[in-house]
Amino acid sequence: MDEAGTRSLFVKKNDRLKFVTNINQEIASKLVLDDLNEDEQVTAVEMSQQLLQAKIKRMGITDETVQLAQRNLIAMAKSAKKVPNLKHLIARLAKNKTGYQFKHSQVLMFVATHLMNQMDWVNDEQRKKLQFIAFFHDITLSDTEMSKIHSNDELKKSDFTDEQKEEIKKHAQEGASLASQYPNAPVGVEQIIKQHHGMANGIGFSDHYSQNISPMAIVFILSEDFVDGLIYGGTNFSVIEKITQMRERYSTQRFKKIIDALEKIAL
Repeated sequence: MDEAGTRSLFVKKNDRLKFVTNINQEIASKLVLDDLNEDEQVTAVEMSQQLLQAKIKRMGITDETVQLAQRNLIAMAKSAKKVPNLKHLIARLAKNKTGYQFKHSQVLMFVATHLMNQMDWVNDEQRKKLQFIAFFHDITLSDTEMSKIHSNDELKKSDFTDEQKEEIKKHAQEGASLASQYPNAPVGVEQIIKQHHGMANGIGFSDHYSQNISPMAIVFILSEDFVDGLIYGGTNFSVIEKITQMRERYSTQRFKKIIDALEKIAL
């Protein structure tokens, strides 16, 4: 019974699974993470992140969604910092059968932080900025399959509806708009989120990157490309092959300097 005296709740048959999932996500978001083991923490944070995405889609930036986002962001950043290498992180995420979107963001935090540590112009504020962007960049996408699209060609060949394709095309722009409303967000995150697929206006995907892309956006773009290769490649992933492929794709000097740092990543 709740405060209003309600003893029962009617849920439509087709909505039962969605209802139970939502209840589980709400419970996960209230758990004290320090009381859980590593595997339980991964499961709880992923469920909490799914809840956050649904709430942001419905409510936008509110005190409630900001509080939940801060909790999840801190947990994911701490997790990325604790693991000794990428293999350990990937193994933990695979063991818990995390979905693509959560795995993508969590591994991206590790790789982007590693790259930033190799840059001589980086400070702690900029590391936190990249962590925020890794956390926030795809948060407006309503389906995890949507976050797997990284080119105009992939979007064109996909089976998404026209409405979904429009959502994918504009997600960088919409993510940047949300970030601009986030209280005390790191300075400049909106621009990098908007540019994270190479388009200055945040709409669509670029095959050719202009000189207007910021250095931190380049770090993020390269980190994301590397992470996708790692996730899709699995046990067959080769750093050497991936780096060679990236050198061919990103041939300008601005990209080459950052790609060099990827070769030193601790697998």
